[in-house]
Amino acid sequence: MIYGYGWYGIFTDNALSARNFVQEALGGKLIHETRDFWVFDLPSGDRIEVFGPEGPRPDYLKNFDGTVLGFLVSDMDLAKRQVQDQGCVLLGETEGNSTYQWQHFRAPDGRIFELTYHPKRLMPQSSR
Repeated sequence: MIYGYGWYGIFTDNALSARNFVQEALGGKLIHETRDFWVFDLPSGDRIEVFGPEGPRPDYLKNFDGTVLGFLVSDMDLAKRQVQDQGCVLLGETEGNSTYQWQHFRAPDGRIFELTYHPKRLMPQSSR
């Protein structure tokens, strides 16, 4: 089941400007940073990651300059089957661990999206 979106990736050659925008204009809290890569959590719990040209990228995103929206799912295996049943193509392998997973896919119109499994985000608001 898809609950909404939970992740947004910005792939850009102008990474410092994007990083500053997320941090200053959107109020993102920096939770991780490496060379040319920043991870922010918004107050809503949504995550935004900024990828510069030297940041980590799977091969299928090496020359990609744009954005990727990640849909928050409760069951990664079921969600992968559901998008494939609709003509989507999985890109690469599912990555992550038991607390956070992601799987990129290409939709029938050619756009790239992500399935995002983040169990802490799936808990009812009152349990957080």
